[in-house]
Amino acid sequence: MLFLGYAGTYKFSRILKGSQFAAFLAALLYTFLDMRWGRIYGHYNILIGATLLPWLLWTLEQGFRGKSRRILGLNSWYLFTGLLWVLAISGSLYSLRLGGLIISVWALGRYLTKGIVKREVITALATAGLTGLLISLPLALLFLRSIRAANVPPRDLLAPNHWGASLNSVAIPAVYHPWLSGLARPIYRGPID
Repeated sequence: MLFLGYAGTYKFSRILKGSQFAAFLAALLYTFLDMRWGRIYGHYNILIGATLLPWLLWTLEQGFRGKSRRILGLNSWYLFTGLLWVLAISGSLYSLRLGGLIISVWALGRYLTKGIVKREVITALATAGLTGLLISLPLALLFLRSIRAANVPPRDLLAPNHWGASLNSVAIPAVYHPWLSGLARPIYRGPID
């Protein structure tokens, strides 16, 4: 699973014309953040979502660069982005918010840098967003129904940060890392799930 997250981050970094070393470094940082290793011990649903998020960016970039076929008149890469988002959502509702944020920020960034015209922004958002939301709607409703039935207290978007790494601990290996945990535990004194 972690390798897929690494590969997605590497491919996305390379498509942005980054050097091989920069892509390697970005992929390593994304892969070995504290949150990823902590999920190996039982939270596979969140690990699956985190693994697919870099691929959302890569497929959006592929669609933007025009390397796609048309399916029903729509850019196939944007459709694929929506389908990847559905896979991420199927593991965790956090991916609903995070995927939507990633797609929106990517579109806004492309628009503000004049790399994309308004029509393409709307097409990307509508195709990827509506594909992801409409297909995952039944699953999201089941999630919400079970959350209400179990009387689980609501959590906000920042709740996963309690279990994950903050920017000041990015350079510290994960406390659950199989080889470097002995180094990480004395350095990192934050909450451990």
